[in-house]
Amino acid sequence: MALTVICVTGPTNTGKTSTIRELTAKPLGYKKAKGEVRGVFQMPRRGYAVGVNSGGDNVRGVMRGLEFLDGYDGLRVIIVASHTGESDTFQAVERFAKSKRAAFHTIETEKLDTARECNAAIRANVRKIKRLMPKRGR
Repeated sequence: MALTVICVTGPTNTGKTSTIRELTAKPLGYKKAKGEVRGVFQMPRRGYAVGVNSGGDNVRGVMRGLEFLDGYDGLRVIIVASHTGESDTFQAVERFAKSKRAAFHTIETEKLDTARECNAAIRANVRKIKRLMPKRGR
């Protein structure tokens, strides 16, 4: 089955990690209040595993996360964070996706003023990610 790479991208402190944390918290029951999220999770209603790495602030962290996730056979989706499209971190994710012949999608984040706006944007980004994920595995 084809791999899908979804890159949550944006400047520092724009909700990239919070988006990935929210994605893993509700359907997977994985709650991590602070820090980066890295792991492989079985998606309950999808029937396949998803790899996530929210450490997108530097190339080394991005590459370590991708190498970790690449070690798992059968991943259908990898969700990672990176800085914006011009950054080294984004280019590292893009190169990885190309090397795996994966479908590559981006979810862009932006700096918002209020907690209410931030929380709404995070929830909207989680919905976007879910729409990009393949339907139920076979």
